[in-house]
Amino acid sequence: GTESQAGEDTVLSADGRRIAVWSDTRVKVVDLVTGRARRASSGVDGTVRAEPSGWSPDGTALVVRDTVPVDEDGTGYRSVLTLVRLDGGGRVRLAETDHDHELGSPVAFAPGRLAFQSGRTVVVSDLDGRRLSSFTLARDDELAGKGAWNGDTLTVARRVGYSWSLRRIDPGTGRDLGALDLPAVPDVTAIRLLGWRADGSALVAAFVPADPAPAAFDVPTSMNQRLAYGSVGTTQVLALHRGASAPATLLTAPAGVVGIDVAESLLRAGRTRVANPPTALGPRFWLWTFLIPLLLAGLVAYRCRKGIALRLDDRRVRRARGR
Repeated sequence: GTESQAGEDTVLSADGRRIAVWSDTRVKVVDLVTGRARRASSGVDGTVRAEPSGWSPDGTALVVRDTVPVDEDGTGYRSVLTLVRLDGGGRVRLAETDHDHELGSPVAFAPGRLAFQSGRTVVVSDLDGRRLSSFTLARDDELAGKGAWNGDTLTVARRVGYSWSLRRIDPGTGRDLGALDLPAVPDVTAIRLLGWRADGSALVAAFVPADPAPAAFDVPTSMNQRLAYGSVGTTQVLALHRGASAPATLLTAPAGVVGIDVAESLLRAGRTRVANPPTALGPRFWLWTFLIPLLLAGLVAYRCRKGIALRLDDRRVRRARGR
C-alpha cells in the first residue's frame, strides 16, 4: 500500500537471505528462507516513518532513516540516520539534517566504515559514528550506490548530458581520481552501482525513463525525482566491463518495475541462471482445481449432514433385519 522501491527503501542483505522493508514507524526484517519477521527500531522519538537504507556486509547491522516532524503542527520534517545493531549491540546516531537533503540515499559499507550522501555532501564515518571526512560533490556527481566502495576509493556516478559514467574519488578529500575504464550508460534517468565482480566489472541498476523524450533529465535534478514512479518506465541490470564500448544487458525488467536490488554475495560469486517460469498452467491452477471441488463437497456434506446421518442409520437397520 506504499510506494516502496527495491534498492532504495526496501533492501536485501548481502547474503540475500533477508529483506528489510518500511513498516510504519519501525523497519521490518523478514527472513526469506523461514518467513519469520522481526522489527528493527532506531529508537528515534517522534518518528512518523522509518525506512531501511543499507545493510552491513556481515548482516549484523542496518542503517535506518527516520522522518521526524520539527513541531506538533508538522510544518516541516527532519531526517535522522541511525546504525541499528540487530544482535542487540545498540544504536549509533550517524547524522541529522533537513528532510529535503535526501539523507542516506545511498549508504555504502566498507570494512570498518561507511559512506552516505546528504544533499550534495558525502560523509565518511566509522561504525561507531565518528566522522572521518566530509566533502561536497561536483555539480553533476552522485555517490554511485551501495557498491560505491572500490577498495580504498569511492565511486561516483557522473552525468554528462543524458549519459552516466563512473569515476573514482578520494574518500578523505573528495578529490577526483579520474574516470574508470568502463563504458558509459546512455539514455537513462540515473544509475545505481550495485557492486563489483571479481573480474573488475561493475554491475549497475539503470533506470529507463517512462517518457522517451530525454530532455527532462538532461538538467541537474535530485535523485529522488530521477527515481520517482512517474519518471521510470522500467529497470535494467547492466554489466560494465573494462575496456568495453557499451554496457552488457543482464536483465530487463517488465514495464512498470521501477526498482531492483541484487545481493552482494551473488555479485561477488558471479553466479547467474536463466529464469524458468511455467510455460503452461502453473501450480496454483492445479492447487485450486483440486481444492475448490474438495471444499464444495465438504460444504455440501456439512449442510446435508442430517439427511446423510438418517440414510446411514436406515442402512444399518436394514442390515440388522436381514441378519
